[in-house]
Amino acid sequence: MKPCLFDHRSVTDPARVVTDVGDTTDRQGKPGAWPASILAGFDAWRAREAYIDARGHYRIAVTGRIAPWSKAVRSVFPDVARFHEACATVNEQRGQGRP
Repeated sequence: MKPCLFDHRSVTDPARVVTDVGDTTDRQGKPGAWPASILAGFDAWRAREAYIDARGHYRIAVTGRIAPWSKAVRSVFPDVARFHEACATVNEQRGQGRP
């Protein structure tokens, strides 16, 4: 059984997520950063290049295939509304505004 990659503290702090068992650092060594797969999901969601199907899989709009980051996003955000909120928050922090 794979360990849960969801850090339950992220319920109150959306900027904190476990990227690997016991690891909460990003590429620059800053604590609480999002892994690259989640950031790819944020980017695709913001650009409206992805959608969620009836079974909860994130899919690429052009091809209809399951997005390579779908599993990572679903493990951290079981609810699409929370993913959408986190996406908006990250985009605002990046200076890109809301989708």
